[in-house]
Amino acid sequence: MREIPRLYVSVIHVGVIMLVLLAILFQQPLFILALWLIHLVSLASGGRFNLFVCLVKPLLDKRKPFDQYDSLTLFRFNAAIALLLETLAVCSFYLLHAPLWGFVFSGIHAAAALLALSGFCFGCFLFFQFKQWKWRRTQ
Repeated sequence: MREIPRLYVSVIHVGVIMLVLLAILFQQPLFILALWLIHLVSLASGGRFNLFVCLVKPLLDKRKPFDQYDSLTLFRFNAAIALLLETLAVCSFYLLHAPLWGFVFSGIHAAAALLALSGFCFGCFLFFQFKQWKWRRTQ
């Protein structure tokens, strides 16, 4: 099974929270558009290229190995949910001209990232429930 270092996932969560807070603080949807583009490129590259990780990678100690890893399958599932939420936010801002809904969708994404940083992965919970539902359907 392919895995991704948990430190990289945490860096992405911190980046999400920072951009959403900046967007809310300055009432500037361009931060959300930037976040959407970052997630789109990351998901399109299979998680190999993420701007947040690329910015932090040079600061990490190359000699120290990573001690905790997350499943790449779960990472991609969570990234797809994040991209969906940010797509809804960008559509709310630029197509529907409903900034409140844009900030709500982005806020949900930031809240999930904050929950993940504190130890509870809501996307992982949804993934487990989906797999369990799928298994029950076959029984």
